Order: sequence, then structure tokens, then C-alpha cells
Amino acid sequence: MYSYNQDNSFVKLFILYLMKNIGIPLDYNTISEVVIQDEYVGYFDFAQCFAELLDAGHISETKTEDGRVVYSVTETGEHVVGGLSDDIMVTIREKSLKSALKLISLRRRGVDMRCEITEVDATEGFGYYVYCVITEQKREVFSVRIRVNTREQALAIKKNFMENPENIQKGALALLTGDVNYIFS
Repeated sequence: MYSYNQDNSFVKLFILYLMKNIGIPLDYNTISEVVIQDEYVGYFDFAQCFAELLDAGHISETKTEDGRVVYSVTETGEHVVGGLSDDIMVTIREKSLKSALKLISLRRRGVDMRCEITEVDATEGFGYYVYCVITEQKREVFSVRIRVNTREQALAIKKNFMENPENIQKGALALLTGDVNYIFS
């Protein structure tokens, strides 16, 4: 997790930067996912800083015609992020914005993914199960459950799956259908 300073100014700036550059109003859960997905910010820091930005008038709340509550960066928030966005490391800005736009694109298509790690029951020995699922329009289109020996392996699988779910799905399909054989060479 990236650490900036005690008063959470990095987290606030990070939230404003992503929201401004995504450029469309988003609901709270989507903003939360976008901000914490690359693990530069934890959920509790996000929740606290988001509330402070809302109270300070840097983020506005609007109700849509269908009754959903969405949030946007205000003009004041845009001035803040415009003057300070260079304080966020370029690599963090680029990676996070790319991840955010990818997540928004998947959400618009009705794609959702999740990955769960559970410890193997002691009666079965040691290790972890990693369960990865992709749903599209609420229908499961891909799932895999794999057992690994270490928590580090499980976390690496989860990270890679959450960063590249479509590539993993395409790769697994290609391997299982025999469309590629490069892995066996």
C-alpha cells in the first residue's frame, strides 16, 4: 500500500484524480472499487477520505432518474486535482487510471469478476484454494478453482486474475481447445 502522509492528502488527491479523469458520474461502490483495486489505498482510508471530500464540497452527490445516487468532482475539486495531480507518481497515475477505465468498461458490459482465497481444510493437508469467476450479464461465463501450496501463490493468482480476467479466460479457452500449443514446447 502506498503511503503519503498522516492526513490522507494522497488518498483524497488520488480519489479526485481518478474521478476527474474517468469523467462520468459513478456510484459509491464503483468509485470504491476503482480506487482500491490496485491496492494503493485501503478501503477504510477510502471511506474516510471520500466522506471528507464530500463534506468539503470537492465531490457532489446527484440522484439519477432511476433513483441511484452518483458522485462527480465539483469545480473546486477539479481545481485541487489540476494543481496537485503531479504530486502523484506518474506510474501510479497511469496504472490506476488504466485499471479504472478497464473496470468501468467491463461494468458497462455487465461483466463482473471475483476471486476468493480459502485455506484448505486441515484434514486435507496444507494449502489454499483459489476460486476465480467471471460473470457477464449475471451469467457465469468462466470459473476455475485451483489448489496451491502457499498463500503467496494464491495472492499472485488473485492479483493476476483481477488485473487480466479477459486474457486469462481467453488463454484458458485457447489451451483447452488446442488453439495454441506454445505452452507445451
